[in-house]
Amino acid sequence: MIRNYHKGDSFKVKVQSEQVGEASMYADFFDRITAFTLEDDNKEIMAVFGYMICEQNRAECFALIGENIGRNMLQLVRFLIRFIPVEMRAHHISKVWMTVKKDFRAGRRLAELIGFYFAAELPRFYLDEDYQLFERKEQWL
Repeated sequence: MIRNYHKGDSFKVKVQSEQVGEASMYADFFDRITAFTLEDDNKEIMAVFGYMICEQNRAECFALIGENIGRNMLQLVRFLIRFIPVEMRAHHISKVWMTVKKDFRAGRRLAELIGFYFAAELPRFYLDEDYQLFERKEQWL
């Protein structure tokens, strides 16, 4: 089930090894942005995701994905495919960015599944690690 984020949900995600550094540094960030939580049937938190509107009609997208997300990933992908364009239009956002650790294949796959494409390499972007920038653009008439 996907629901509105509750304060502290991000600390309950048992993240994949590639996101351990990000989760430990920025889990409380989700308390301050528009965010949602994915729970499994047992109310275990599988993922948190959200966005922050920035300058120049741009938003940044964030996610912490649980190591045991399994079959719940499909629910997340379907939600984001529907949700992102609705929010972009509602807030007149023409570009959304998402950064993914360079060798985090599951992160790259999620970005591509929800309509983002590779935009740039980001050497030593965070915690001295290489990241990649993914972007989604929409042209609103």
